[in-house]
Amino acid sequence: MQQDSTLTLSRPPRLAAADGLRALCILIIALYHFWQQSWLELTFRIGSTTFTLLPLLRTGYIFVDLLLMLSGFLLYLPYARSAASSVPLPPLKDFYTKRALRILPGYLLGVFLPLFLFALPSHSYSNLPDLLSDLLPYLTFTQTLFPRVYQHSRLNAVLWTVGVEVHAYILFPFAAKSFTRRPAFTYLTMLTLGLAYRLIIYSTLPDLTLWINQTPSFIDVYANGMLAAYLYTKRLSTPPTRTERILCTLLSFTTLILIWKLICLQSSLSWDLPGLHLGQALIRFPLTALGALWLLFTERSLPLFRFTFGNPLFRWISNISYALYIWHQWLAVHLRSTWRFPPYTAPENPQFSGEQPWQTLYMITCFVVSLTAAAFVTYCWERPILRLFNHRNRRR
Repeated sequence: MQQDSTLTLSRPPRLAAADGLRALCILIIALYHFWQQSWLELTFRIGSTTFTLLPLLRTGYIFVDLLLMLSGFLLYLPYARSAASSVPLPPLKDFYTKRALRILPGYLLGVFLPLFLFALPSHSYSNLPDLLSDLLPYLTFTQTLFPRVYQHSRLNAVLWTVGVEVHAYILFPFAAKSFTRRPAFTYLTMLTLGLAYRLIIYSTLPDLTLWINQTPSFIDVYANGMLAAYLYTKRLSTPPTRTERILCTLLSFTTLILIWKLICLQSSLSWDLPGLHLGQALIRFPLTALGALWLLFTERSLPLFRFTFGNPLFRWISNISYALYIWHQWLAVHLRSTWRFPPYTAPENPQFSGEQPWQTLYMITCFVVSLTAAAFVTYCWERPILRLFNHRNRRR
């Protein structure tokens, strides 16, 4: 994440915990969306004991919160390191240029490919105003402000999260400067704003569908990530002792248990929108606070434990996670409804009849196709564009 005036790819050593958290979150989010299409309940039996992943399947959407917390952590890390080393940060222009290069190539592909390959050929839009009413919110990153686009997009539904990220990017340098100067005051202010927003909308609005995932609802989520980066940087100069590594490993396990408790709590709530929104309003802060603590504890845990999350597979998934997030749901929907692959015998909606082995084959196919597509987009589209820009920038 280190920034420099040439916008090159050089950066400090990667954090195993960050790679692991990003990989786990994107895999669970993908599993949730695949489950929505297959209704395959992942249940295992070991001896006389039955284990089920149903709570995780039902609550996969809350892991978006952890991804946004991780974004706050990684975005603030260069600021924290700069303050610790008294090295000035590059101009504001460089920050926004880097963010644009990171976001726009994959995002625009995720908008226009579905538009030209499916939405237009299938006559999803009745006229030009109808098309623009869907397209313009995507191009201005304002999907969450338009109910029809946010809830019933004809392009790529998951991209609302990128809109929230872009809003955060615009404001982040100013919040980061304040956090560097007055960390406690800034953190408490951001925490208050996020909690107050969710309290106000929940107590005054009957339907939170359009409001629970607006950018103000994530202010405290980003604050948790920024605080974790601040604390992490403060501890860099003191390598952990063996005792501290053991303690941090135990604490990391503990935070995982507490996160699982929150998952089970969210899963136990009513399976309707008011119930789901209540859960999101209640657990968004504790979930991301525990995620931030897990980052800190895991990064200073025993080497073998850290490697569990920073292994080569998770690192690779972390590398392609942005493209995987953009494409996994769109591909899953079209695999089932458009391409009917794997083939199924039901006239439509084979998930409702519990058709096997289709459910299992479909889940496996979704992962294979999505990972393959994400790797292709990352290494054949996003990375070449970034390298081309860096090459031209160095020549200038």
